Amino acid sequence: MMKSGKMNAVMEDISGNWWIGGDNGLVRYSRGATRPELIHLGENNSADVLAIYQDRKAGIWFGTSSHGLYYMPDALKPSVLQHFSKVIVDGKQEVVDNIFSINQDEFENMWFGSFINGVFILNRNTNRFVHYTTFNNDPVKGRVAVSQIIKDKQGTMWVSTWTNGFNKFIPENNDPAKGKFIHYTHDPGNANSLSFSITSCMKEDSDGNLWIGTVSGGLNKFKPSNGNFTRFSTNNGLPSNLIYRIEEDKTGNIWFSTDEGISMLSKATGSIINFKEEDGLPTRSFYFLSSFSMRDGTIAFGTIDGNLVHFQPEGFAKNEQTPVIVDFKLFNRSLETGEYGVFNKPVYLADTFHINYNQSVFTFEFSNFDFINPDIYTFAYKLKESKKNGIT
Repeated sequence: MMKSGKMNAVMEDISGNWWIGGDNGLVRYSRGATRPELIHLGENNSADVLAIYQDRKAGIWFGTSSHGLYYMPDALKPSVLQHFSKVIVDGKQEVVDNIFSINQDEFENMWFGSFINGVFILNRNTNRFVHYTTFNNDPVKGRVAVSQIIKDKQGTMWVSTWTNGFNKFIPENNDPAKGKFIHYTHDPGNANSLSFSITSCMKEDSDGNLWIGTVSGGLNKFKPSNGNFTRFSTNNGLPSNLIYRIEEDKTGNIWFSTDEGISMLSKATGSIINFKEEDGLPTRSFYFLSSFSMRDGTIAFGTIDGNLVHFQPEGFAKNEQTPVIVDFKLFNRSLETGEYGVFNKPVYLADTFHINYNQSVFTFEFSNFDFINPDIYTFAYKLKESKKNGIT
């Protein structure tokens, strides 16, 4: 865990350094260093950093809440910065603020998603900005509020919004100024539609599916090939229908943060496992903007109180060991192996116990050998009645 005010953004650069943005500015954890380094964005030592992205030229972009955009061409020279706070779009001056997400398309254009001002696209060849405040025939009045921008394996750009679902961008002649958006929103009459139109995050998995988190409708799995959605909610085992961020591990499992901890949806079984404080988390309250999958497989999620929770997925698992019987008593006395023929193996290895009709008072004790948090487990057993053999 690490501390940097409220945790807004986290990124690993190509050199393996971690960049963390929060309410109190920007820090860098360099590989091999014992403590973080405070990075100043110009004269703003405590700019509220909301988004961090490294482009294909290894330059790093920083989006802030009220100080615009910063670009660091060389991570080894953090004091050399370009600053964008106001830009010219079609002869008009626009304010670039509240940048929640940054990405890069296949044509080298930079995309910046604003919480209050739609999408800005910077053409790196011409250094001109394109600005989408609304998306084509978007029925929502006012400017689009962007939550996240991603690029899929096919090069398609996707934009999730706080205002009206999520959107697929179709460029025209490779020109972002002439493209159009296709909307995906909740349809109350269609169970195969998006579960809720206020979308908080997105992630493409290794199979090309898109996972979309919502503020009140849980998690959605979207197949671009047929346009259908599969919904996951508290009815399916989620701890909450509020999804903050989504990541995928190296085996294809989907991990996501919520206001009730971290959860994992298994690719192999489709089951959902939830993790909370009793499983080692410092808190169950995470945050919308911050998560990242590192190259070594580490997954990191930022919390609302400033912690960065990072873990290797294969080592972050529930104790699902089958309980073992550790003692068997007959008339309140512990039996030895072979005594009265009740069990013929050590009791912890026995899977069958033979009891006569007149041995009516028996007790057994069991354990799953978790001595760290034993109180979080509940157990159940069932007696089955057989007409032939009695109760088993």
